[in-house]
Order: sequence, then structure tokens, then C-alpha cells
Amino acid sequence: MRRSFYQAALTLVCTAAQLVTAHDEYELQERTTGERINALGSNMLENMDSFCYALEAIMVQSLRGQGDLAGPARGMELVKEHRPELLHFAKHLEQFWLIHRNWLPPMLLDVVIERFDTLSESNGHTNCPVANAVSRVCASLRAGYST
Repeated sequence: MRRSFYQAALTLVCTAAQLVTAHDEYELQERTTGERINALGSNMLENMDSFCYALEAIMVQSLRGQGDLAGPARGMELVKEHRPELLHFAKHLEQFWLIHRNWLPPMLLDVVIERFDTLSESNGHTNCPVANAVSRVCASLRAGYST
């Protein structure tokens, strides 16, 4: 579970760095929207894919209590042990997207909403704070953006 957290956090940092870089480049260079999306879009989407896979791994592991050979009871104990970490990560996930959603070009925002929506649907309503945060972020992104 810690490895999944590390992977998700690392990807989140990479995405944040790219968003800041993209914003700075936009300020410094006069490019059309299409040029900016072509230059930065594919790299951001690759990181978004990695980030979503890591989020999904966290949510699935939390849901099933997998990764423990001692049985489901021990798996649930591990999930409860990691709940503070999950809550902390979920809080920062929501804060990150609240701050950075306005930096995404509309085409990329559509992809983020679609990916988060897929994650939310595939995990249903669970006790996982990260899954619940992803659902809230998706709803917030959708509410703040009209297609």
C-alpha cells in the first residue's frame, strides 16, 4: 500500500510541476491554445494515466484489503491502520485539484473529468477516503466547468 501511495504522490508531484511549468510557459510565450496542448498535452496525459492507475490501485487495495496472506480480517486491520494516511492523501488530492483545475486547458480538463468519473463508477460507494475524494473532485471539476 505504501508503494501505491508513493507512486500516486510522485505522479501527483510530476503533474503539479508540469502544470506550473505549463502556466509559466503560457505567461512567457505567445502560443495558440492548439500549440500549447500539442506541446504539453501528451506528457500531462501520460502522467494523468499513471496517476489514475495508482489511485485505482489504492482504492482497490483499500476496498478488498488485499496484499495480506493472513486473511481478510488481517487485511481489514491493515486498511484501518492506513486510514489516517488515506484521509491525509484524500485531503491533499482534493486541495490540489481545487487549486490547479483552472490551469488545465479545456481539452485536458475533459480527460481528467472522464478518468475520475470512470474511477468513481468502477469503485462505487466505498469506505475508502481516496475513492470518496475522487468522486468529490470529479463532481467539483464538472460543476466548475461547463462543456
